[in-house]
Amino acid sequence: MLQHQIVGFQPAVGQAPHIEGINNFLFGKPNLDGKSQLHSSNSNEISTNVMPTHIQAAKFIKNGNIDLQRAFDEVNCRASVIGYENFDCSFKRFKDLAVKCGNCITLTTREAITFLEGEMRGYYKNSRHEDYGPNVTGLDFVVEGLGEFDHITHVEIKGAVSSKIQQKPTLIKQAKKFVKRMEYQKDFWSNKAKVNEIIPHIRPDAYLPESPNNVLGLYDLWDVGTPEKSTISTAITAFSGDDRNLIFLNNITNT
Repeated sequence: MLQHQIVGFQPAVGQAPHIEGINNFLFGKPNLDGKSQLHSSNSNEISTNVMPTHIQAAKFIKNGNIDLQRAFDEVNCRASVIGYENFDCSFKRFKDLAVKCGNCITLTTREAITFLEGEMRGYYKNSRHEDYGPNVTGLDFVVEGLGEFDHITHVEIKGAVSSKIQQKPTLIKQAKKFVKRMEYQKDFWSNKAKVNEIIPHIRPDAYLPESPNNVLGLYDLWDVGTPEKSTISTAITAFSGDDRNLIFLNNITNT
């Protein structure tokens, strides 16, 4: 069984913990007993206590640190494969996208790469993290939707893994958990009264979606083997019902 160990912020007394956690419905509940371990050993590396796994982002761990330059190289590689020659993202911007609530780990690095691929493919622009307040992990990114997704204001990312990486939960159960979590997040974060009730210390001016329909679910199947991609994408689509605000990346072959 894949094991993740994540050291994050210890919430102050009276504060609500992160609502999302860090994808804990799939990889297990993160350890929040320590202090943030974010610090730069050089301009390209950020400390992380995440144990290496077989997901792609694990390749960017060097001496216990996330090598953000190598991760950034992967972003540019995807842009080249897609043929997006005009893709313009500075290393600083990538670093900002890879850090969430002061943490940069394999998960947040993975999300930043996925997110930028969605930007390359023209689903949204003017993307950024939102500052929800201390110790509050909200929806992954704020965006300006484009084309058929011009109503989108926020993006939430999910990344499945192959059964060779993690046998349990099964692919179908992964899909069901992803969709349930996505539905919860869309409903919760678009309900301002509920958010203020549960997280009284959230920033009063935090930008929240007006409705669940303003949130795009972005599923990256990079870490799922080719024979299993159709299985999990079909299951996610089926469990999502009439929700059309979802996109799959790398669901046939990897970029």
